Amino acid sequence: MNIDKRRITAKPMEVLEDIPLDESNLEKFTRIGTGLEKKIKQDLVQFLKKSLDVFTWSHEDVLGGIGIILKSPEEDKLKYAIRLQYQTTNNEVEYEALLKGLELAKSLRAESVVVQGDSQLIINQVNGMCEAKENRMKKYLNKVKRLVKRFKEVIFVQLLREENMEADVLAKEASVGGNR
Repeated sequence: MNIDKRRITAKPMEVLEDIPLDESNLEKFTRIGTGLEKKIKQDLVQFLKKSLDVFTWSHEDVLGGIGIILKSPEEDKLKYAIRLQYQTTNNEVEYEALLKGLELAKSLRAESVVVQGDSQLIINQVNGMCEAKENRMKKYLNKVKRLVKRFKEVIFVQLLREENMEADVLAKEASVGGNR
């Protein structure tokens, strides 16, 4: 069968209009269907304008959270959820979690640790399998290397994201709610 005959054209189900929510920042807008009744549209726009500070407009608006689970050889767990008070990239959040986890382990007098994380990039960087290219990432990597020297043994293991859900839940809680 000729592929041209199978082509399907997508048509929008509804026409949308851009609605500015902040006159001083035109990047803060939403789209609303033109088919709404006038009164409903007015009420919705009024509500959205009053609730402007609730929305995330870019990744810079989101503060990061980190989740750390320290597990003893006896399988006892200490869980930490920490909200970062500054904007970060995903990789910076991963390094912050790694550093904080190592610091907490050292404060508990751990001598050997197995660090499990789901960031392939970070685990590969600390294991020396790939290099940190950006200056900020190089600084994080150097901090980790200095901290690792304070332990007898540190092993870094990459987990699948599904295997790290408990720490991810803590991180999400921290990013929206605060420290635990």
